Amino acid sequence: MKKPFMSILLTLCMVLSLMPMSAFAAHPNNPIPKEGWYYLRCMNNYLNFDAKGNAELRNKTNTAEGNAKFYLHFLGNGGSGDAYALETADGKYLGVEKIKNGARVKAMEGKKGAPLLSWRLCGENKKTKDICSMRTFNNIDMLLNASGQKKADGTPIIIWKHIDKWVCPKTPVPDGPTHSEFRFIPTSAPEGAIAQGTPKTPADGWYSLRFDVNTANNIIDVIRANLVELNSWSCAMPSTRAFYVENKGNNQITLRLADGRYLGVGNEAVSDYGWKVAAVKNPCLWNTYSESLGIADKHCKYSLRPASDTKLVLRAYSAGFDLGDPITVFEGKGAYGRSDVVFWELSGSDIPKASWSAAPAKPAAPAVTATPSKTSFVINSKPVSVSAAYTINSTNYLQLRGIAAMLNGTVAQFDVGWDGQYAVIEPGKPYSSAVTESKLQKTTNVKKSDTKFKLNGEVFTFEDARLIDGNTNYLQLREFAKKTFRHSIPV
Repeated sequence: MKKPFMSILLTLCMVLSLMPMSAFAAHPNNPIPKEGWYYLRCMNNYLNFDAKGNAELRNKTNTAEGNAKFYLHFLGNGGSGDAYALETADGKYLGVEKIKNGARVKAMEGKKGAPLLSWRLCGENKKTKDICSMRTFNNIDMLLNASGQKKADGTPIIIWKHIDKWVCPKTPVPDGPTHSEFRFIPTSAPEGAIAQGTPKTPADGWYSLRFDVNTANNIIDVIRANLVELNSWSCAMPSTRAFYVENKGNNQITLRLADGRYLGVGNEAVSDYGWKVAAVKNPCLWNTYSESLGIADKHCKYSLRPASDTKLVLRAYSAGFDLGDPITVFEGKGAYGRSDVVFWELSGSDIPKASWSAAPAKPAAPAVTATPSKTSFVINSKPVSVSAAYTINSTNYLQLRGIAAMLNGTVAQFDVGWDGQYAVIEPGKPYSSAVTESKLQKTTNVKKSDTKFKLNGEVFTFEDARLIDGNTNYLQLREFAKKTFRHSIPV
């Protein structure tokens, strides 16, 4: 009797050990958060980063910086379980450099979908249904957790091996320890962040088009007219790996090769769902949309859809980004960032000699210098402290949140927030946040702001709003007073 029993037991153990991760991720009591922006909280403390980019527990709720926000990406299911990535506001990813006990979790540069930057999320069978453990993609026993089971500020976030005890043998669910359980708290997008899918075009110029942010692999290369595929930078010809972007208006661009041909849609079908991309003689218009999430927009990622059929989207053929894979247009973006095209700007000898003349470049705008303001501000005959103000050509520009803080407690008080699309101004409400910290140093990093504002349901812009030394809005106090007085703020 013992041998049959042991055989059955061993078989059962093998079945459970081979069961895919998605089996317990899909348990009805373990919902996985949807894509979006979140705070991550463990044992009533928040996941943040130290000055070196190492993940740690630290409560920054009542600070000017605030707690770190993460965008949860669903990467897809490559046959071995669902994969996710967590992107920070500045375009990095939560990851580890190697899989070993005690490895420090960090904010890392890299390609979305890279194994060391990918996680499996497992609901932890909690009544709140918003708590998950995060496990490295290639080893489900390595859990992200607070070191030493501590929750104090400064506690390092690491990965450590943990073997689950199956809570329910029929439908296995994980049971990570408390210090590996993270609550996903929905939050708004960082101020100034661009929502995915927002119509946006890269500037005119020469680019390499690739699917990897940090390396020269996986570029789009035109081997011949009907063969456009993934190649490495070093193996591609200068004239076939570079594309000139020319904006045509209405969120549309053309992509031109050095020999005068254009990147377009060919006639060769790929299964029943798509077509191969080809080099064509006539201009092909592409609608472009930003796929960069963070406020830095550092990845310069776009999705491209042929203007002739915007249901189709350009993407790499396989999730593995294998060299030699054809570039196609399909209905649907595909998993693992296959439609996120990085426009890598070229310069110097990397720009090929073209057989045609590019449109003359627009003259560069004269450099604008912003210096920390030395102006003293007064409200009701009393001096007030303004910590975030610059002067440009003798005109003062105040941080919008600085204006809100300055007017807090007066009849002109207002609150300001970001809803993912607009900077929302709410008159009469006390200011509920903090002023974004500013280095207040002389800078030429000054750009015109195209941020849209919303007040009492009306959307508008400021004619002379500036983004100074980053992506924070600075406004002329007089223009702010004029605009908001019309919208019922008695400044």
